[in-house]
Parts: sequence; C-alpha cells; structure tokens
Amino acid sequence: MSLKKKKKTNTRSKRDLIIDAATEMFLEAPFAVVSVDLIAKRAGVSKATIYAHFGSKVDLFEEVINRRAATFWQVPEVPDHADETAQYLRQIGTFFVDQLTRKETLGIFRQVIGSATSFPDLAGVFYRAGPARGIAIFEQRFAELGQKGFLNIENPRLTAEMFMSMLKGGFHMRCLLDMKNDPIGPELVIEETVRVMMASYGP
Repeated sequence: MSLKKKKKTNTRSKRDLIIDAATEMFLEAPFAVVSVDLIAKRAGVSKATIYAHFGSKVDLFEEVINRRAATFWQVPEVPDHADETAQYLRQIGTFFVDQLTRKETLGIFRQVIGSATSFPDLAGVFYRAGPARGIAIFEQRFAELGQKGFLNIENPRLTAEMFMSMLKGGFHMRCLLDMKNDPIGPELVIEETVRVMMASYGP
C-alpha cells in the first residue's frame, strides 16, 4: 500500500473513531459537559485531530445526527396496489415508531431538549438533520399515495405531519420520560393511526 493510500485510511478511521466516541458521550452526558478533550480521550486521538475534522463541537454533533438520520429515514416505498394501502401505512407506522423509540434516538431527543436553551444552534442542527428530513420523506410518500389514487390527499405535507404526530402522541412523551407500564403501547397507537388515516383519507 502506498503512503498516500495509507494516510487516507488512517484519516478515515480516525474520523470514524471520533464520531463513535462522540455518539457514546452525547448519549451519556449533557452537551455542556461533553468537552472536546473528553471526546478526544475516548477516541484515542488528539484535540487537534478533532478540530482538523470538525470545526466545533456543534459540527461534530451534527455529523452524529446525520449518520443516525441516514439509517433512520429509510422509509419503505409506496406499494403498487390500492388494496395494500392500509398495510403500507401500518408498515411505515411501525417503522417510524420502532426508530423513534430506540434507546439512541430517545437519548438524542433528551440531549437536544436539555441543551436547546443554552445551545440554540443545537436545536436547529437536530431539526434540519432529523425531523425536517423525515417530514420531507413522508411528504413524498403521501404525495405518491395521492397521485396513485390510493388516498385522497390535498396537502401531502400536512398529511405527513398529522400521521407522524398521531404516531408520537403521548406515547412518545412517556418514552422520553422513561415511564414504565404504559397502558397504551405502540401496537394500539399504530392500529388506531391507520384506522383514522383510512377513514379520513381513504378513497
């Protein structure tokens, strides 16, 4: 292997180490407490190396969110047949709830909520990379369902936000608060959301 190729490999692996370490630490402690020095120590690199890859701690947090979002928003494609619409809504609803209630996702939500006042840039970074991206993807899916005539949709953006909001409801808040023995579990939330969507938007 040439020196040039070896250097690229080392640089890439250090970047990954930094992101992995930052992800762990952002889930363990408040944003204000997680310093670049601590991330460098966890990653086994120098502080200068971190700044060579990321301009600031907020930039590093943004990369953590972007990596998470890359897998979070792999929403299934719209089906080919109208009689599959309810099952499709159930499928993407289950997908969304599963992703939303993962330990890592809840940890990031808590991090942003707890740090938004002191670090306002953090909230914007999170919203653009996370919720805004998801709304745009769901908007595309509902627009396609409308174009195919599977659902009667006048405003795909509004429909997407309504769908996602129903799935979150009080259930997501209770997950964020780590409340046990929830009387309304995800299955009930998903089924009721699908029922309401089909009753409201069905052809």
